Amino acid sequence: MGLFSFTALICVSLFFEGSPAVAAFTVERLMETAGAERTIEGTIAALPIEMRANYVLMHRSRSLQKASVLEPRAILFAADGSLAMAFNGGDPAMAGFDRIEAVQFRETQKRWEFREIAFAADGHPVLSEANPKRCLGCHQGSRRTDVDPRPNWEPYQFWPGAYGAVDAMLGMEIPTELAARLKGTGELARLVSDQRQERNRLSRFQDVVKPLNARYRALGGFDPRSTKTLTDVLANKNDLRVGRLAAESADWDVYRGVVAEAFLCPSPPEELPSLAPDELRLPQAAAFKSLAARLPPYLLRGSNTRRIEYFFDARGIDTSDWSMDFRTGGRFAYEDRFGTPSYPTQQLLDGMSAALGGSPPDCQQVRTELTLELPRLRASGRIEQVARDVARVRPSEPAALARCTSCHSGPDGSGPALPFDDLTRLKAALRKTGYPRGSLLDEITYRVGDFTEADEQMPPEGRSSAGEGDRLVAYLRGL
Repeated sequence: MGLFSFTALICVSLFFEGSPAVAAFTVERLMETAGAERTIEGTIAALPIEMRANYVLMHRSRSLQKASVLEPRAILFAADGSLAMAFNGGDPAMAGFDRIEAVQFRETQKRWEFREIAFAADGHPVLSEANPKRCLGCHQGSRRTDVDPRPNWEPYQFWPGAYGAVDAMLGMEIPTELAARLKGTGELARLVSDQRQERNRLSRFQDVVKPLNARYRALGGFDPRSTKTLTDVLANKNDLRVGRLAAESADWDVYRGVVAEAFLCPSPPEELPSLAPDELRLPQAAAFKSLAARLPPYLLRGSNTRRIEYFFDARGIDTSDWSMDFRTGGRFAYEDRFGTPSYPTQQLLDGMSAALGGSPPDCQQVRTELTLELPRLRASGRIEQVARDVARVRPSEPAALARCTSCHSGPDGSGPALPFDDLTRLKAALRKTGYPRGSLLDEITYRVGDFTEADEQMPPEGRSSAGEGDRLVAYLRGL
């Protein structure tokens, strides 16, 4: 199951200005409604007006719940981002026609919880267990060993597959820099075509399909600006999860004050701040330099991304599923994996405040506390120990490389023979031309992309985790 796929209202107060606050609508209340109505159509019509007014439409879906231009996937969401639910047009030929998918943010645990309500032929709704396995394949990183999913939703300002895909407006051209970034990947032509047809497709849906389809008819008027609003409200919740993940990460006792100073006090995102232990400076800088050499440049543009990569990924902590981008590693971001249309750095800081010691302190308070804490950490040997651990960190080869090797280089390989097991030979092979997209590297870039045709995608059994294809291509380009 994939609640959001490929792909982010002006504040809901515009719709309900002056109206009293409504009680939180939860998965439990959604199931009660489904049980009373016994059809998806009846359930949607019985939802609170807030849910029916706030929605995005996905004409292209990368989830298990499919969509089309005239039967888009509707993602409804609460004004505060605590609940979202999705359904398609109900065509039996379209996967997921008989179910509602939902995700709720559990505030006390700072965790997302995915559910599915399947409607049997007799109308009896069945609620799935929390976080079914079919959800986890897409909603958390492939390297994660615990259960900690999040929504799949691209950061500001491009949400491919949505109406209102570019900066929450209709018919906009692909941003020039993004088009240059995607050139040669095989994705660009399809995205450009989508944007050119966006207005006409949406008009056909609104004029022809929506008035006759009971599911869509129950919804309020469509606002393409909802892509921006969904980005903001989901980020506000997911940043709380990021704070929890940071607090649970290795050696947080040493890094908590350092990270707090980096966020609150002026300092370059890719450096330790002024009061950080000197013992950590060289190993931390070396670890990040090694990591950055193998990352696509766009991953290092946004200050939030750089800080997260610097303080966590450089130490071997995989943060690819801390952000919500769906296997893209932030490739469609304006400048940040954690980007929002509002104030992304402040939003991330607010979300991490509990992990950093409570309500967001100011710079001077953080520096005072860090000055008092460092002698204790140094006396305990923790700083020296962590410095040694960081110095031993080496960036791992992208996970996708092993999958390429098993299919193309092993004795039981199912694909054309390619020397993925010999990097010297592979380096030469990557530059050979004669492939449909040019060189072997061009062909690989296309086949691990997000808009590859199903019969050409690699790996054939399913796409890699967040950004893994990009990491593979960046790794190969660096050989």
